[in-house]
Amino acid sequence: MIRIFSLFFLNIFFIFCSYANIELQPSERPEHHFPQLQEIIQLLDENAPELLVSTLKLEEAKLNQKVAAAERGFRLGANLSGFSIQEDRPNRDFDQRYKAFAAIHAQKPLYHWGALRAKESISLIEKLQAHTDLSFGKRLLIGEVRSLFLELVVLTFQKELTSEGVRLATQNLKNINQRLGQGMVSMVDVGESEIALLKQEIELSELNLLLGKEEARLRSLSGFNDVLDFTVRSPFMRFCMEYEFPINLPILVASTNTEIQQLKSLIEKEEQEVLIAESELKPKINFVGSLYQDQVDAVSNQDRVNRNNILFGLEVNWALWDSEKSKNKKRAALLRKRRHETNLSKANRELRMFTESMRKELLSLSDRIVLSRKLLLSSQLRLDKCKLEFSQNRKSSSDLLSAQLDLDDAKLSNLKAVCNYMSTLDLYEQQLGLSTFPISHKNDESE
Repeated sequence: MIRIFSLFFLNIFFIFCSYANIELQPSERPEHHFPQLQEIIQLLDENAPELLVSTLKLEEAKLNQKVAAAERGFRLGANLSGFSIQEDRPNRDFDQRYKAFAAIHAQKPLYHWGALRAKESISLIEKLQAHTDLSFGKRLLIGEVRSLFLELVVLTFQKELTSEGVRLATQNLKNINQRLGQGMVSMVDVGESEIALLKQEIELSELNLLLGKEEARLRSLSGFNDVLDFTVRSPFMRFCMEYEFPINLPILVASTNTEIQQLKSLIEKEEQEVLIAESELKPKINFVGSLYQDQVDAVSNQDRVNRNNILFGLEVNWALWDSEKSKNKKRAALLRKRRHETNLSKANRELRMFTESMRKELLSLSDRIVLSRKLLLSSQLRLDKCKLEFSQNRKSSSDLLSAQLDLDDAKLSNLKAVCNYMSTLDLYEQQLGLSTFPISHKNDESE
C-alpha cells in the first residue's frame, strides 16, 4: 500500500518539478477573450454528464475499498432456533415439549498470507485510478470545450464575412446588370457575377448547418443551456494581429496521461493478484468465538439441564490441492503484468513523440500566424488601392468585390491560425501537466 501511494505522488512530484516555473499568459487562454467560455468551464462540474459519471465511479470505488477493508475485520452473528422435542425412551412415559436455543458467534481473520491486504490494495488502486480519471477527464473536457468553442468562434466569424459577401455580390450583380443595359459589359460578365453570388449563398447555407451541429455538440458536451455568443469583437481581432506568441516552448521531461496512469494501476493490481494466488494453498488462521446454549441430561435424574457455553480459539483452514488452479492464476497474473508493462513502455514512447510533434506544430502555427498577418496587411492595401482606382473608373465592381473577398479570406485565415494555435497550445499544456484551472476574466476594453 505504501508503494501505491509512493508511485501516485511520485508522478505528481516529477510533473511539478519539471514545470513549476512554466505558466501560460492569461491572454493565451480563450476564456480571457470570451467570458461566456469561462462561465461554461466553471459550470462543468454541475452540468457535464461525463464528469457526473466519473464522480459516481469514484464514489463507487470508495465504497468498494470499504468493502475490501471490512474483510479483515470482525464478523459477529446471532442464531435463534426453536424445536419441538419428542422423546420415547424405554421404561419411560412419552415426553414432548418445546425449547428455544440461542447462539452468538464471532470470527476475525488473523493471518491469510497477505491475501486480504492485497484485495484491499486492489480496491485502493481502483479508488486512486477513479480519482485520477476524474481529474484527467475534467482537464480533457475543458480542453475539448475550449477547442470546440474556438471552432464555433471561427465559424461565426466566417458566417459574418460570408453574409457580407452575399450582400456585396448582390450589389455587384445589380451594377453589372445596369452596365449591361449601357452596353459596357457582356452576358459573360453577368454570368460570372451570378456564379459568384450563388457560391456565397451556398457557403452561407452550409455554414448555418455546420454551426447548428457544432453548437448542439457543445451543449451536449458541457450541459450548458443558456444562449451562446460567439461574436468576435475588436479587442480579440487586435490580439490576433498584434500579440507575440512564445517561440521557446517547454520540452517534455516527465508527464503522464490517462492511458499511462491506467496501465500503471493495472500493473500494481496484477502484483497484488500474484500475492492472492500464492496464498490460496497456504493455511489461513482465523480467530473464532461463540456463546451458545445446549441441553444435557441431569445425572441420575430424568430432568434436563440447560447449559450456556463460551468457546473461543483459533481456526485453521488449509486447502491442500486445487488442480493447479492457483498456480495457473499466478501465471496468468504475471503474463498480464508483463503485457501491461510492454504497453506502458509503448505509451510513454508515443506520448513523447506526440508531444514533440505538437511542439513542432506550435512552431509551425506561429510562423503561419506571422504570414497570415502579412497577408492581411497586403490584402488591405490592395483593397484600398482598388477602391481608389474604382472611383477613377479604372477598376470594375467585380474587381472591387474580388479584392474585398480576398481581404475577408485573409481575416479568416488570421483568425483560424490564432485559434488553432490556442487550441494546440491548450492540448500541449495538458500533456505537460500544467495548470488545469480556468483563469479569472477581465475585460480588455468595452467595444
